[in-house]
Amino acid sequence: MQSLKLYELSSDTAGLGYPVIHGGLAFVSMDQKPCSTCHRNFDVLGEHALWYYQEGRRITDFVSGGGPIQFQCVTQRVIDGLTKHGIRGWKAYEAEPRDVPRLLKVRLPKLYALGVDNHWGKPDLKASGFGDSTFCPECHKFTSKYRDPERIVLDESSFDWDKSDFFTYLPFGHGVFVSKRVIEVARTERWTNAMFRTHDAIYTGGRPIDYLAKDWPPPGWDEA
Repeated sequence: MQSLKLYELSSDTAGLGYPVIHGGLAFVSMDQKPCSTCHRNFDVLGEHALWYYQEGRRITDFVSGGGPIQFQCVTQRVIDGLTKHGIRGWKAYEAEPRDVPRLLKVRLPKLYALGVDNHWGKPDLKASGFGDSTFCPECHKFTSKYRDPERIVLDESSFDWDKSDFFTYLPFGHGVFVSKRVIEVARTERWTNAMFRTHDAIYTGGRPIDYLAKDWPPPGWDEA
């Protein structure tokens, strides 16, 4: 097993209960652009995001909800914390709230769609059972026949944590992965409703990290 440690970032959709506001992210425009390498079209999200309110009254820094899984809906406090601590490799688009009750809207802070700024890792295709497969280095689509993976083993060397604190990987997924620095910022800034799950190079189920725990750091944190 490789030594790579990944921390998947999301909102905690269960930990704080349904009083937490829920909603869904969407992008106003999504275009298709031809890949200059394999000449197939791939989706390009517009930079104008919308957040549609669904339920809840309690405002948190990570706003629960659905939408493109390569983005998380966050408040201004998260953007300020990332900037303040020099976190690298992220991008954010302002998310315009829609369908929000009037009394909640006056309390709602500015919202953003937070994602990865073009920093990619990749699976180890041979170890993942795709040794005979190929994919485009530009748009990351398979150039050979696609099939669903039974497991994903990530290529540790493809994640350059010296250049970025935010990563995703293709093909197969669009999740947001972060370095330990981001978790430490979340603890320092006391962000609410964030969810960090730890993974090793063999990407299976994740173990949640209680980043606001009284006892810190967790066992093995300095060696991870």
